[in-house]
Amino acid sequence: MSLPRKIVIAGSTGHLGKALVEIGLKRGFQIRALARHPDVLNVYKSNALFEIVKVDVTNPEELKGIFDGFNTLITTIGITRQKDKVTFMDIDYQANLNLLLEAKRNYINKFIYTSGFGVEDNLDIALYRAKYEFERELKTSGIHYVIMRPTGFYSDILEFFEMAKKGRIILLGHGNNYMNPIDPLDLADFFYDHIDDIDKILPVGGPDIMKINDIAKLAFEILGKPPKIAHLPSFIVKLLLGLIRLYSFKTYTILKFMSRYMNEDVIAPKYGTHHLKEEFEANI
Repeated sequence: MSLPRKIVIAGSTGHLGKALVEIGLKRGFQIRALARHPDVLNVYKSNALFEIVKVDVTNPEELKGIFDGFNTLITTIGITRQKDKVTFMDIDYQANLNLLLEAKRNYINKFIYTSGFGVEDNLDIALYRAKYEFERELKTSGIHYVIMRPTGFYSDILEFFEMAKKGRIILLGHGNNYMNPIDPLDLADFFYDHIDDIDKILPVGGPDIMKINDIAKLAFEILGKPPKIAHLPSFIVKLLLGLIRLYSFKTYTILKFMSRYMNEDVIAPKYGTHHLKEEFEANI
């Protein structure tokens, strides 16, 4: 008989991290959340199954003892929204490697990592290169793992909705490709559904497969506005990327990722019950 899961969540204050805390507590798991800004999770402090530890995962010294009494780690650590002067290798690779090395010292028996859909096909993008390099470390670590590869989050797609509120959506490219992003709450459920899997890589997306153009039109429809959608041709996108790279490699990498995302199909097996239309309606 296996021991009950006692879960450490790293990156607990992001959209997915907070969903993992919420769903994990609802499922009755004991949760230890790691965060640089723990006040974000004060709403759970009265729950007997919950504790929070203030820690900087980029500092290995601060990680000593964080796994005491626990047997599972879920990490959502990544740089996508972070504004510190750090690189993708500093966070998406090295910070997660810090966690992995500490997990090995403490005999953690399951390491669940949040990667990205199609990571191995986009190694020219620094963000995905860092994630892929960490996946390699994890797969050879000797710890049982599950690597999650979500297509994208509703929280990211809300950027379209915010543009629609301002009157116009600008797409990087043709917008005729398909995608199925997923709600963080659905993704958290998916994580826990597969928490006992052994050494698997799991792509996952949401329940709605839509064209980027149709997502943009949906935003205007929800707002009751006529659609105003501009498409930047690929040659202009390439020119802009070249100029931006001269000034900010991090911004260049994120925009390159977005451009790839808007011009290639990003479709994974469907999961979940939360629909993008509901997400837009909740943010009017």
